[in-house]
Amino acid sequence: MPELAAGILFGALVIYGLTGGADYGAGIWSLLARLRGERRTAEAAEAAIGPIWEANHVWVIFALVVMFVAFPPAFADLSVKMGGPLSLALVGIVLRGTAYVMQAYGGGGRVAVWRRIFGWASLITPFMFGLVAGALALGQGAEPGAPLAGSFAVVSPFSVLCGVMAMTLFAHLAAVYLTVEVELESVREMYRLYGMLSGAALGVCALVSVVALYHTPGGASFAQNLILSPGALVWQTGAGVAALTTLWWLYHWKFRLARRAVVALALAIFAGWGASQYPWLIPGAWTIRDAAAEPAVLRMLLLAVAAGGAVTAPLLWWLFRLFKGRAAE
Repeated sequence: MPELAAGILFGALVIYGLTGGADYGAGIWSLLARLRGERRTAEAAEAAIGPIWEANHVWVIFALVVMFVAFPPAFADLSVKMGGPLSLALVGIVLRGTAYVMQAYGGGGRVAVWRRIFGWASLITPFMFGLVAGALALGQGAEPGAPLAGSFAVVSPFSVLCGVMAMTLFAHLAAVYLTVEVELESVREMYRLYGMLSGAALGVCALVSVVALYHTPGGASFAQNLILSPGALVWQTGAGVAALTTLWWLYHWKFRLARRAVVALALAIFAGWGASQYPWLIPGAWTIRDAAAEPAVLRMLLLAVAAGGAVTAPLLWWLFRLFKGRAAE
């Protein structure tokens, strides 16, 4: 049961990355487009996330609840030792949602201010998520119950690069998604260019982060797991192939094929990260089994997830069918 609960937690994070992550990416492109004076490009990104953004960000709440119920000691350590960046991410989520609604409904005559808040919150929040992921990968949440030197003691060159990589991945997802969704050919051409540039930047971030691992205390052992362990190596290879395939289809104007390839890329990145850490929930501190709650609690959690999924899964499918499927076009 602990592994099944961990699988549900990981699945929620993956879905959040594929949906809510692309929403952050749309916010990043909106910010950059408005800074460049490209109004239509910004409006296309903002309009694309309108019908579904609230549903997309339910997944982060679901993931937090699953971790709190299924792995309480790991949740407690994570909340304390990563409190600084996680708090900033939470503030970013709240500001981003508020700003998106306020800019859509006029914002009391301060639309430009709310747009800037929306854009910067979309940039900072995924950076904080990546920072935490990088710190955890290095085992900086180790030693259960040990006092914390400071909320941002987790900052290192590798964790910062992970933050940049998270922003770049989400921006890449959004750009490729938007090549399918936008109607104006000039805007589609712009997102095709953005998709190719962000894909190249993602590859650079990945290579630089691997180099940074070998120059970070404690990074060499994680680098071995991330690159050379049999499970992770398969996913890293798959990520490389998917990245090149995405760029190939973008170059040849095959946007639906590019969208499938970029989803495969994101899935491979997440799976490689999970495989490199397994069976650790917080490397060096808590394994999945050590942090698991009592069997009775896990049993009730799994029943609740099954019952809730039976109700919500068809509704989520219908929501995306209406607003993002071929019928919407």
